[in-house]
Amino acid sequence: MPDDPKVPLRDHLVDKINGLEKQLTLSINSVKDNIAVALAASEKAIGKAELASERRFEGVNEFRATLSDQAATFLPRAEFSVQHASLLARIEQVDKLLTTLAGQSSGGRNVWAYLFSGGALLISAATLVVLIVTRTH
Repeated sequence: MPDDPKVPLRDHLVDKINGLEKQLTLSINSVKDNIAVALAASEKAIGKAELASERRFEGVNEFRATLSDQAATFLPRAEFSVQHASLLARIEQVDKLLTTLAGQSSGGRNVWAYLFSGGALLISAATLVVLIVTRTH
């Protein structure tokens, strides 16, 4: 019922409906505005997320490229084993050669020692003979 008895019920209901319609329109417009703001914010967030993902994937791709370059410069185990075995064989040959040379050098020194000892013995014997000969005369 209307507050004023002079206003017919129809006019009162039309006023109420118009008032509710205005409130509903304002609410709908407010919701539309909120949705537009939320949509703009989500699009901005999506753009930032896409940019961050792109940067992260660039970093991952750089890391993969670094690993690929690094793997390309590594010496494969099979190749290392072959080269290592070859070096060990060479070291063994050099060791044998050094042992042989050390023996020859030692033998050469022994020959000189024998020669000097023999020479000293001959000189001693000659001196002894000379002393004996000179004392007996």
